[in-house]
Amino acid sequence: MNALDVASWYFDAWNRRDANALVSIFAQAGAYSDPTTQSKLMSLSDEAMEEIRQKSRETAYEMLKMEGFIGLVTARIGDRAITISAWEHPDDPRQLMKSEAHGAAMQRFFVGASASSAYTSVWAPERINTLWARCNACLKMNNSETSAGVCACGARLPEPAPHW
Repeated sequence: MNALDVASWYFDAWNRRDANALVSIFAQAGAYSDPTTQSKLMSLSDEAMEEIRQKSRETAYEMLKMEGFIGLVTARIGDRAITISAWEHPDDPRQLMKSEAHGAAMQRFFVGASASSAYTSVWAPERINTLWARCNACLKMNNSETSAGVCACGARLPEPAPHW
């Protein structure tokens, strides 16, 4: 089997979402390297990674106090730093420009080796779907808007998150 056959087999397995076929492609002691996620960031010291985590925590804590802040998700994929924050209004994230923690994190980002590239954007909600709450008694999901805080089984539903 030549390299092109192996590559075709590999991508066919991915497209089929066939984990067993993917695993079978690799040699017993083989290793996989994805060029889109490899970089010098992977060799950052534990201290540098902890500094990045700490600056993220400090920024998130300040965001909790900001008007219109709903929630935050952060992730790392190789050297890609991903931050997704939710706000009630598209102008609400402008408050970050006055944030001491965010300013320190941005200074470190532009001067340090915290990621190979980045972009920012503001997303406005097009449609907010129903908030569902799980009944602790019967484990059934309930529409928070129409249930009046009570499950069909008669048990009180948990209080919804403060931003809802």
